[in-house]
Amino acid sequence: MSQITEFRDKVMATLRTKVPTLREVEWYDGLFDETDMEDWIVNAPAAYVAAIGVPYNDPHSTGEMNLCLRMVVTVIVEDRIVARDADPQCWELLERIADVVNMNSFGDPNAAPANIPTLKRLRDPELRRQGVALGVVEWMQGFTLGTSRSEAHEYPHHPDTGKRFDKIPDNLFIGESTVRRGNLVRDDRVDLSPPDPASPYLGEDAL
Repeated sequence: MSQITEFRDKVMATLRTKVPTLREVEWYDGLFDETDMEDWIVNAPAAYVAAIGVPYNDPHSTGEMNLCLRMVVTVIVEDRIVARDADPQCWELLERIADVVNMNSFGDPNAAPANIPTLKRLRDPELRRQGVALGVVEWMQGFTLGTSRSEAHEYPHHPDTGKRFDKIPDNLFIGESTVRRGNLVRDDRVDLSPPDPASPYLGEDAL
């Protein structure tokens, strides 16, 4: 699974827990139109989370990429009690979400604490007349992506997935080496497979 979408899911899970007044928290791709808003209004107040992109990245000394991930949360609110009360509701949610986001890494070991978020009300006279308020919280999140070349030398990694092994699997490999000293040749063979429980050489004194 994508590390970036995994991080986006963690942001969504945090908002569901920390901002319980939201009736729906889902992801979107960063663009929306009138049809989207018609669907969103049904579940208002709601928030929609997008990982927009990476404006730039710097290489890390160990080989990973240091990304600056742009994150956006769009909030939609509808008049609830009196006309035009969607506006204060929207600002209240934006402030609450910004407070949750600020300096938060969302439990992701690849993420740095979020930079100070910005809050913005999206102005639209037609939406205002319909009793709908839109706003966004936007921030930049430092994010490390890729494989550590330094770690690859220190720990065994799966050749297909590139992920580090937590333990050596059964029958993973057999190490072999040949040592030459003059005319003498010696082959060393190290079997890393688990021992056979039925082996007569296994016992309390076995090495």
